[in-house]
Amino acid sequence: MKTILTCFIIMTGIATAHAQAPPAPDMSKFAPVVDEHGDTIFKIVDVMPVFEGGETALMKFVQTHIFYPEDARTMNIQGRLMVSFVTDTADGVENITMKQKVWPSMDEEAIRVVRLTQGKWTPGVRGGRKVRVFFMLPIVMKTGEGDFSPILNPAMSAAEKKAIKAIEADKFEVALKLYRDLCQQEPGNNFAAHNLGLCLYKTGDTEAALDIWKKLRDKDWHTADDLIRKAGKR
Repeated sequence: MKTILTCFIIMTGIATAHAQAPPAPDMSKFAPVVDEHGDTIFKIVDVMPVFEGGETALMKFVQTHIFYPEDARTMNIQGRLMVSFVTDTADGVENITMKQKVWPSMDEEAIRVVRLTQGKWTPGVRGGRKVRVFFMLPIVMKTGEGDFSPILNPAMSAAEKKAIKAIEADKFEVALKLYRDLCQQEPGNNFAAHNLGLCLYKTGDTEAALDIWKKLRDKDWHTADDLIRKAGKR
């Protein structure tokens, strides 16, 4: 058996030598960076930083400490936030920023919860020494109303209220006409544009819905990325 195994390894080596070498992976995204103080921050290290109790404990910590902001809940705003931070060489976190925002109060809540993890980290290790490491934490906030629900404008006009009622009654064709008229009258109303895209999606015009949501994304509108990602998978 040992001889056969040895021959197999040799033959594989010969075949590989004559085959076209695969392209080298792009490792630039893993390259360390130097901050404004001249300190190096790594993205990949020998031993990655670990939250006290591991990944499952981190997810449980976030779930039990995060609160859905009342304004976002009232307007039915939901989405996936991405928080970036740096684990230091002790047990803490620093440089907390939002890489993917959803809504101001939700963004602030995500940052608040990450701050609460201070003192609960085992630092990353590279070359036998503790180093600072980038960490990305996704946080999903949902109202429980489903992925493709209308969002409610806090300054909702009578026309918008009528359109929302049509959506709630699953009369998407009616709501579609109302939102088209509304978006023509108020081209800067992002709430109406979001819901117009929803009506288009519900009536089978996914491409038109995606086009609207991509324009909202260009405006940094809070729900756009989540809608585009989910609609593209269906």
